[in-house]
Amino acid sequence: MAARVRRGDAGDIRLITGTWFQDWLSQDTDYSWRLDKKESGESNITADLGSHWFDLIQFVTGLTVREVMGDIKTIIPVRKKPAKQVVAFEKAGDIEYENVNVAVEDYSAVLFHMDNGVPGSFTTSQVCNGRKSDTEFQVYGSSCSMAWNHKWSDKLWIGYRNKANETLTESPVLQDPSTARFATLPAGHPVGYYDAVLNLFKDFYQVMHTGKEENKLGRPTFRTGYDEMVILDAVMKSVREKRWTEVNN
Repeated sequence: MAARVRRGDAGDIRLITGTWFQDWLSQDTDYSWRLDKKESGESNITADLGSHWFDLIQFVTGLTVREVMGDIKTIIPVRKKPAKQVVAFEKAGDIEYENVNVAVEDYSAVLFHMDNGVPGSFTTSQVCNGRKSDTEFQVYGSSCSMAWNHKWSDKLWIGYRNKANETLTESPVLQDPSTARFATLPAGHPVGYYDAVLNLFKDFYQVMHTGKEENKLGRPTFRTGYDEMVILDAVMKSVREKRWTEVNN
């Protein structure tokens, strides 16, 4: 998708939108260290899922988030914190709790503008029953649209106005040469999260070994992490001041 968008297949980017929903904090008995402001910092879900999502759309489009308008809410403001340590996603069972006030958000919505004023929107929450880790994003261009969903990670939807839509299944034969090397299995075999992590570290160690970057689309670096924190900082400032806020990259 990144290769196709960056080489101009989608035409001029018109807008970007997407969501990321989970349900693992949908009950008041669900608790995680991420809900403790002393440990997680000023933000829970915007810092967590939001940082991944904004990294995805900047990577795919090659554009940069320039300004944001954020809206956050703590939908479950009082939760039952287990008296003993519970691992994230662990089923706590019948244990003692204490009621605690939650000061960080479990819902977040962000309007944003990218380079050239390209508009976008992103909504995320962890209180959505039935959604385990449902993330998707859509890029709408003047020539076609493209969409990707984490649940079907080896498929790319391509939408057209005047002809039938397409679904591209990951294939070293059909993909752009710059990404074909990541399609390590024959087309039709499931490719997913583990494969993404494997490819990430293959890139990392290849650069360490040879000193050369083979991934023409680029890979995450410490700068990538910094860029996401700058976006987060701008979102939280926007929430506090209730206005559009510039992202100072």
